[in-house]
This record gives sequence, structure tokens and C-alpha cells, in this order.
Amino acid sequence: MQVHGFGSSVKSYKVEEIISTKTKRKQNVKVLKLSGGVGLCLEINDDLMALQCNEGFLHNQMVELGRSNTNAKRPNITILGGGDGGILKSCLNLNPRSVKLLELDDEIIKICQKYLPHISKNAFKDKRVKTILGDAFDNIKKIRRNSQDLIFVDMADAAVTEDNQVFGPRSDILLLNIKKCLKENGVVVAQASGYQQQTLSTFKKYFENTYGWTDSFNLQHANSFVYAIK
Repeated sequence: MQVHGFGSSVKSYKVEEIISTKTKRKQNVKVLKLSGGVGLCLEINDDLMALQCNEGFLHNQMVELGRSNTNAKRPNITILGGGDGGILKSCLNLNPRSVKLLELDDEIIKICQKYLPHISKNAFKDKRVKTILGDAFDNIKKIRRNSQDLIFVDMADAAVTEDNQVFGPRSDILLLNIKKCLKENGVVVAQASGYQQQTLSTFKKYFENTYGWTDSFNLQHANSFVYAIK
């Protein structure tokens, strides 16, 4: 297996399969153990979502981009995707007023809590957290207008069906609904690794103040995010 994001190089690792399953929502989920000290990793629909050796850095960096661009003392936060609980765990460090997690598939949450408990560390049990199961593209429409300080998009873009891809045919309506939910000066942050230019271009259609962040300028191999301020 090849893993990107460790500097500008690509490294190969031996793989031990811990679990491989297709959920009732037709998502392909794998938990793998990689050699070389990398440890456990999570794959959803062939997208590498989290590595044990650096998941804390990636989730914390994504949340830090939001925190550093908001003045909210106790933010209201919405997470799209994020069933592994990593973004959720980092968000709880911001002393939020509330966190809504819009996850398609409860089986992903259960698999991660069983095999990858280090990612969430019981974050789902926090009383400020409300998990809303189902299609995030639909459920975000139910979030009150101008109510959220921070929104994080932590979804696998290699979705089984094109309709469920973040930057597929429903991306425009998704960005419109995100903008509607954000307060003035609210911040949205999205994973963009592998889709940097596409993500940036899509965000710029809806947010005048749009920016990119990457840990490597060898963009093919980078961990990167796009964030915007309403």
C-alpha cells in the first residue's frame, strides 16, 4: 500500500487487514494495520481517512484553521461526515456551545469505536454533541439559518455513488446550504487532498474570502484543506 503525506515522497507499506466490510448504506470500509510504525488506518470507499501515526495532527490542523479565523468564544459547530470522531474530538477542545455531527452511516461510527477508539476517545458521549444520521446533503437543510460559527466538511469524496460525492452533481446546493447556515464571519473548512483545485474553485463561487492550506507544495501528495469566511 502507498501512503502520501509524509513530506514530498511516496512510501510503501505492508498491509495486514483487520476488517473489510460493506455497510448497509453500501460504503466500503476497511481497517488496516500498516508496517513501519504507521499503525492502524481507516479507508472508506478507497479514500484513506485517518492514520494512527498522524491523525491527531491532521484533525487538529483542520480544526485550528477554523478556530484561528473565528472570534466566537463558544462556537456552534456542524461537522459533515466525520464518523471516525477525530474532528469531533478536536472540536470539543474549543469549548463549543453545541456540535452537530451529520453522518450518513452509523455502522462507520460503530466500526471506528470498536477498532479505532483512539481517534474519538469517547467524544460521541459528550452531552454537547448531537449525532444526526442520514444524508448530510439533506440534513444540513434542517440546520437553522445564520446559526453556525464553524462548519467542517470531513467526507470521503470517492463515494460509492456520484450523488454522494462532495464535489459531484450536488456540490452547488451543498455550498449554498453551508453558506445559509453560517453566521456572518462564520468559517467553513473542507478536506481537499487530491481535489485541491476543484475544491478551491467551487468554494470561490460562493465565498469571496476563500483560502487554501497545504503541508506540501507537491500537491499530488499533499494533505490540504480549503477554508472560507462568510
